[in-house]
Amino acid sequence: MITQSDLQQFYGTEQHYRYLNILITDGVKYLADEGECHWLLGIIASFHHQIKRNGRLYEFCLWQAERKGDGAIITARGDTNEPAFLEQHLDYAELTFNIKLYQCGKVVMLPSEY
Repeated sequence: MITQSDLQQFYGTEQHYRYLNILITDGVKYLADEGECHWLLGIIASFHHQIKRNGRLYEFCLWQAERKGDGAIITARGDTNEPAFLEQHLDYAELTFNIKLYQCGKVVMLPSEY
């Protein structure tokens, strides 16, 4: 398993990788592969069309995965202080720490890669 500090090594990205209907950066690929978080990318990809229809969210969307017991709460919002556009509760999720991801258009990235 990885830690949150493992993700801080990623600044910018060398390459974008296609994941269903979105693109992910080097850091997000590392998170998905090494942190076993492909399930989170599946959720983000499944809501991409709704975000695309909302011009402001398509420009910038903050995704958060917060641990809650054995599960997680996934939220998507336009910015930190805005109400959530989406809130999804998962009874079980392999999540060892809280995660923030940014989505700009089709590209999903770590905050350090923004």
